[in-house]
Amino acid sequence: MKKKSKILVVIVTLMMILSANTMGVLALQSFTDVAEGYWAKGFIEKMAEKEIITGYGDATFRPTENIEKLATIVMIFRTLKATDKLIGLDVDSLVDKYNILINQYKIPDWGREAVAVALEKNIISRYDVADFFDEDGIAKKATRTDVSIFLGKSLNLYLKEDLNNNILIFDFNDREFISEEAAPYIDLLIKQDIIKGDDKGNFNPDKPIVRAAVAKMFSISYDVLAQIVTDNSLEDSKPSYEELQALEGEILLVMEDDNNIVVTNSEGKNTLYVIEEDTEIIIQDRPSNIYSLKEGSNLKLYLNEDNKLVKIEIDSNLTSLEGEIHSTVNMNSYYLITINTQNNSKRTFSTNEDTIIMLNDKSAEVYELNKGDKATLTLDGNIIENLTAESLTRVYNGILESNIVFNQNLMIKIRTYTQNIYELEIDADVDVERNNRNRKLTDLVKGDIVTLTTENGKVVEIDATSVEVKSEDEGVITGIALGTENKIIIKNDDGETNTYVISPDADIEIDDDDSTIYDLKLDYKVELKIENDMVTDIEATKVEPNDSITGTISEVFEDFEAITVKVKVGSETKYVSILA
Repeated sequence: MKKKSKILVVIVTLMMILSANTMGVLALQSFTDVAEGYWAKGFIEKMAEKEIITGYGDATFRPTENIEKLATIVMIFRTLKATDKLIGLDVDSLVDKYNILINQYKIPDWGREAVAVALEKNIISRYDVADFFDEDGIAKKATRTDVSIFLGKSLNLYLKEDLNNNILIFDFNDREFISEEAAPYIDLLIKQDIIKGDDKGNFNPDKPIVRAAVAKMFSISYDVLAQIVTDNSLEDSKPSYEELQALEGEILLVMEDDNNIVVTNSEGKNTLYVIEEDTEIIIQDRPSNIYSLKEGSNLKLYLNEDNKLVKIEIDSNLTSLEGEIHSTVNMNSYYLITINTQNNSKRTFSTNEDTIIMLNDKSAEVYELNKGDKATLTLDGNIIENLTAESLTRVYNGILESNIVFNQNLMIKIRTYTQNIYELEIDADVDVERNNRNRKLTDLVKGDIVTLTTENGKVVEIDATSVEVKSEDEGVITGIALGTENKIIIKNDDGETNTYVISPDADIEIDDDDSTIYDLKLDYKVELKIENDMVTDIEATKVEPNDSITGTISEVFEDFEAITVKVKVGSETKYVSILA
């Protein structure tokens, strides 16, 4: 029995020696697909040594593969941990704190701690967590913008740079596609020599980023963080928001130049608040700045014991934005739409499969949008919920609802065949055709079938066709009104009093002689031809005046429509009765 025991001890010892030698070989082994001289070899091996990145089971690193969004967050967590930036942080309690959200979006075990810490540090929001996987559970790839925002936020927890008031100027050819949210973080990474553009001078903000490039970014970021000395005992020394005075209200006025806002509370009291450099502004779970605050937004304010504004929180899920389409970029599974806002800044947003696009009151696709189209967006964070656009050049077909309206601007009102009513401004140089003839605006008649062409929201071309709804009337002129619309009032043979608008080019004849409206007199007998409630022809007959009587009305007999006139002829006084 003793002999067998010795043999067993020898075998175990040999196994331990072999195991130790094997582990040593594996620790020294390079990735088989990262050759000597490869530009990222040093970065990859350094990050692997720090256990910030890992390879695959076949001893490969796969440097040209795209990295996943969730993997980026895990690498941030490992980098912060490796540089002693998370000392004293109770990670387990944070996982419990965000457990519902983590489970809701099915975050795997290897990413739970990283996601919880990133949420707590405001590196990501719940919208980011929801976007780690698609509906089929496939992990989404990270773009250069994604990594720049996540990593930039992480670094600035300790660099503490003021990113809100910088004037950002990029030299990239595609700088207009860099979103407003990403710009300050990209600028921060550039200044730290962590990221730069490609050989063609492009940043490629929406291009997926490869693992080798990420290894370089995190290697340099590791060095930056390692040089920052932090007192972790003071890391969470700020008072919790539960300890602060919380107030709710509505933004009445934003004074960007003075860093002030005026807030009205539920009782209608207005208060001025100063936004300090360290005032935290969170909009829809995302860090923001004073320039993103909008008048009319509901907000929650947190004040310390000195009534200093510590935090502004706006939790409205949906916001709106108006502007013009600047560009659309097809990203295969979604589109990026850049809007030129009303203050001449450019902002980029994403569509998803639920985005609703309406162009000129019809359902449309993103590729139908054109540069310059006016657009109104309803947003959920950076995702477009609804986009309603109107073409730079647009055609309206319908029925003219009224004659031209002469207000401060020339206006025309049209009812389309979909029963929508539009009142549109008319350009001063508008071209007008009616029944295939060049006409004036005043020749247009209510009820005309019209095609209106607009540019930049103004009507530049009108093509009208009259609808022949004709009638006739005759009687005696009892009134003529001259003005924006010339009108004639007649009493017809049935005793009815009718008022008609006279067309500007109406054909008027008096006793078979060509005449004008100014030649018409009261009591003339007329025959009218009417088209769409507008007089187009007038045939008038002069009526010789009857003998006149001058005197004083002495009696009025309303029941008999008669009057008695007191007339003095020489020294004699007579009373004459006249029937109306």
